[in-house]
Amino acid sequence: MRRITFACALVLTGPAMAGGLIRGSARGGASHREAERVYVDRRFGFTVRAPEHLRLVPFHNLNLRLALSGVAVSNRRLPPRLLEGDRRALGRRSVFFKLEHRGGGMRPELDLPEPRFPLSPRGFPPPDRSVSSYLPGVELRRRLFSANGYPLVAIVAFGPDAAARDRRAIWDVVSSLRFRRLPVGERTGDGFTVLRAAAAYRVGSASRVTRNVFLVRAPHGYYGIGSQTFGSSSLPCSVHVERGPSFACERPGWRWNRMGRRLWPSASELDALAVLTAKVGQDGHVLLTRNELRLGTRRLERRLWGGVSG
Repeated sequence: MRRITFACALVLTGPAMAGGLIRGSARGGASHREAERVYVDRRFGFTVRAPEHLRLVPFHNLNLRLALSGVAVSNRRLPPRLLEGDRRALGRRSVFFKLEHRGGGMRPELDLPEPRFPLSPRGFPPPDRSVSSYLPGVELRRRLFSANGYPLVAIVAFGPDAAARDRRAIWDVVSSLRFRRLPVGERTGDGFTVLRAAAAYRVGSASRVTRNVFLVRAPHGYYGIGSQTFGSSSLPCSVHVERGPSFACERPGWRWNRMGRRLWPSASELDALAVLTAKVGQDGHVLLTRNELRLGTRRLERRLWGGVSG
């Protein structure tokens, strides 16, 4: 299991105190100001704000083979193990928000979409009905997403008697969530490399990233081509782009279409170029990873290009 480290600073604007706390920040108009906490997470690169009347707790727990890291906000004292099903965290008057990264266990979904911020209630699925079977009256909503290449889960829960003020405060916490911008060339998340802004790539183009890796911008998305074939961990020759786009090798007759499918008669499936996962990050940069290899099937081609080539 990959080891996950977690480093954080808990910050309040104003004079510094022991433990990384700084007091004195306020929001709202001149007639109504409320102190707030700002949590800065250096591992995953996000900040979140919470009013002072709510508890804000960073956590890092080992649960079986999972490393659970993130931050939780509630109007109640939070248990040491922050699980959404814990009755102490989800009482009748409680409100609860948790942003969590799960390291280890199942392979992460690398193509999870990255949202634009701020998040809002409209971006969350309807309440999970299964929760009411063991926590009657609790409204729990869960959203899976990725930010800066990290798969995350955001959980919002309200007890049946939660005050309207606390409900509003939790949604304000959700809307305060922000992730840092990423510099080109940085490695982030689960093996992603940060490329240029999405607008820098023309639709239908194939841009070289490394010697045998290209970023392709299709009408309906981005993907990588190259790195290796399915029959070898490396390519025996240097690949270049032809019109279409299509790809060719120095070896005479070796050509592939825009999805990496081989175009010479004697080739096998093992000669196909790998398709790599790429997507637009939350800050507008393209993220590309070699941690997932796929075949350039016609189904995938229809999704990306809206048609099928020969």
